[in-house]
Amino acid sequence: STGVAIDLLAGNTDGFYKSAALGHVVRCEPRFGQLVMLAKKWAKGRNINDSSSGTLNSFSLTMLCAFHLQRVEPPLLPPLRDLVGDAVGGGKAALLPLEEVEMRCRAWAADGARAQNPAGVGELFAGLLHRLRAVAPFWKDGTCVCADASAGEWRFRSWGDKPYTMAVQDPWARHENLSRLSLIHI
Repeated sequence: STGVAIDLLAGNTDGFYKSAALGHVVRCEPRFGQLVMLAKKWAKGRNINDSSSGTLNSFSLTMLCAFHLQRVEPPLLPPLRDLVGDAVGGGKAALLPLEEVEMRCRAWAADGARAQNPAGVGELFAGLLHRLRAVAPFWKDGTCVCADASAGEWRFRSWGDKPYTMAVQDPWARHENLSRLSLIHI
């Protein structure tokens, strides 16, 4: 064992695009990737990082981390639609080529605004847990609270007849609930 953690992707062009676009974001804000790795370790330790057993998958944890970094002050990430295009307004055709995503990420990183947020990864992780605990009472009441990293906003919404109370919207396919959870304990 090398000790290197990876997520393997094969034959999924949408997944390739998402991974490549998020790679550009991580290169411009390294705390994002570090926070994702910490969140995955935390979730695995709590047995809530296995989508086959109805808990959070790696991509939903990644989007929760992105969402949190959009909500801190000052923000460490902009709404993802500002970097990758708006899949809601124009569908997949509105997504930007990866070269444009890279350019936007570099321009965003070069403005220096995020340097004004000195928070370390531990502090950011504690803030993520606090943010999730703040909405947990809604989950217990059966209200679906959705983290929307495309817009950087909480949304209250229904998933039709599905019993989901926790939702993480896929910014590239906003009709998709990445978490599909009825309830987790933070």
